[in-house]
Amino acid sequence: MGKRNPEFVRLGEKDRSCITSNCSVVKEYSVDLAIKHPDYFFQFPVHKNDVAILKLNVDVEYNEFIKPICIIVDEEVNLADINQIQAFGWGITQAHKKKASDTLKTINLQLQSPLECLRSVQVNSTDEQFCARSPTGGDTCYGDSGGPVAGNYMYEGQSRYVQMGIVSFGSLSCNKSAIYTNVTSHRNWILTVLQTHGRQLLLGLETFPGVN
Repeated sequence: MGKRNPEFVRLGEKDRSCITSNCSVVKEYSVDLAIKHPDYFFQFPVHKNDVAILKLNVDVEYNEFIKPICIIVDEEVNLADINQIQAFGWGITQAHKKKASDTLKTINLQLQSPLECLRSVQVNSTDEQFCARSPTGGDTCYGDSGGPVAGNYMYEGQSRYVQMGIVSFGSLSCNKSAIYTNVTSHRNWILTVLQTHGRQLLLGLETFPGVN
C-alpha cells in the first residue's frame, strides 16, 4: 500500500488512455477516508495484512459497466476449494518494461503451497495470505498491487464470482509464485469496518469491486 492516500477512484474503466470526459461509462468518485488495516506491516519484501478499505463520498450507482463483486464472510468458506482464480491489474506486462498497461489486464492463477512462495520470494506466507502463480508462465507484476483476485465459488448451491484476494507482492522477475492477501481471512475486520463506516466502501487501495 502506498504512503499517499488516493483522492478519487474511477469505476467502469478499462482503458486509462480514455479520459473521463470522453468515456461515458467511467464514473469518478471522491475518497473521503482510507481505512488501512491496523496491523499492516511492511519491511521489504514482507507485507502483512496488506489490505485497506476506501470510503467514498457517495453511494456507487451500479449499471451495466459498474457492478459489485461478492465477498463471502461465512466462516465455512475455504479458499482451497477454488481450483482457478483470476487477478486483475494495470501493471507492466513484462519485468523489463517500465510503462504500465493502459488497458486492464487479467491473468489466470492456481493456488500453490507456501513452500513455492518461500522458494520464489524467500518469504513464508501467513494465514492472512496465499501463494499462487500462473500455470502458463508470467505473473502479476509491478503496478498490479492492490488489484482484485477473484474466482467462481459454490456457495449455498450456486456458483458465485467472488473476490478472494488482493495482489500483494512477488518476485522481481514477475514469472514465479507470488503472495496475495487472503480476503476471507480478514472477514471479521471487514465486517467491523462496514458496521462502523457504512456501505460506501471499496476493498483495496486500487481495487474497484465494492463489498456486496
